[in-house]
Amino acid sequence: MVRKYYLTWNDVENFIRDVIEKYHDKNISGVYGIPRGGLILASILSYKMNVPMLMAPHDNCIIVDDIADTGETLIHYDRNSSGSKRKNYHIVTMYLNKELSSVTPEFYRALKDGKWIVFPWEDREEVVWDKNRTWRCSFKDSCSTNLERHPQALFFYNYNFSALIAFSTAIIVTPTSAKTASHIGE
Repeated sequence: MVRKYYLTWNDVENFIRDVIEKYHDKNISGVYGIPRGGLILASILSYKMNVPMLMAPHDNCIIVDDIADTGETLIHYDRNSSGSKRKNYHIVTMYLNKELSSVTPEFYRALKDGKWIVFPWEDREEVVWDKNRTWRCSFKDSCSTNLERHPQALFFYNYNFSALIAFSTAIIVTPTSAKTASHIGE
């Protein structure tokens, strides 16, 4: 059985805070997120740092991903076509697999210790669009506690639809149901 380590939104917030602290005075041109795990982090960093979210890396941008596991994804941004190291990007990840990764990010928050890391936006909950056209959520872990505290920043990755769904403050999700803002207080 694979041992899993479940991250929380607080872990994400701490990573974001650390990245901002490290790069706030570097005149960053924008943030590029590696598709899938890096997109959520890039979106949050873009807002918090007040820089554009980029469709492709630019000089002096932050390239963010959730984990540098083997480094196969990040190597394309870390090396140029001749194989020499690039200096015009700042590669950051939440986790680094130091034993396997061919790329060491400029900044990472923690080392992977052999457990499978489950990020808060990954498949921990069921999100269903029901016949009444409302979202119904059933949470399988402590994720619901974090969501109740931060209803304005709910992110779900629904593998069935292969889409990232970002909810605004118009939707409040509780562990058993979803309500629109017009129903708050009922």
